[in-house]
Amino acid sequence: MLVNIDYVNSIISELLSDKKEVFLVDARGPEVFSGTKPESIPGMRAGHVKGAVNIPASTFIAKDGITFKNIEEVKEIFESRGVKLDKKVISMCMMGVAASSILFNLWQLGKKDLAMYNGNWREYGLKPEPNL
Repeated sequence: MLVNIDYVNSIISELLSDKKEVFLVDARGPEVFSGTKPESIPGMRAGHVKGAVNIPASTFIAKDGITFKNIEEVKEIFESRGVKLDKKVISMCMMGVAASSILFNLWQLGKKDLAMYNGNWREYGLKPEPNL
């Protein structure tokens, strides 16, 4: 399932809640997510969607550098970041490539209600939204 920018904007208060029913997982690197590394696209803001959880796609790569970590490790990654696997999870990144690794790993854990924000940061970072 794909969600759009209107949907993401509509769940900002939910993402900031202590009783989340939905999680937005951003697969970009921590420096880009935090805004300490500027974006390379002119006019694009640095930072992230308020309430998003940062789990860089590289977190899921095993020590051999070419395979994904095992299921137990993957589950621990999500749980350690506070992502509740019984809730809806939406992935995003810059353009959708890294976000697909979030979806793949969730699918490996048995989740079937998967979604990706189709505009990703490529869209959100160029909009004059105050939700950062």
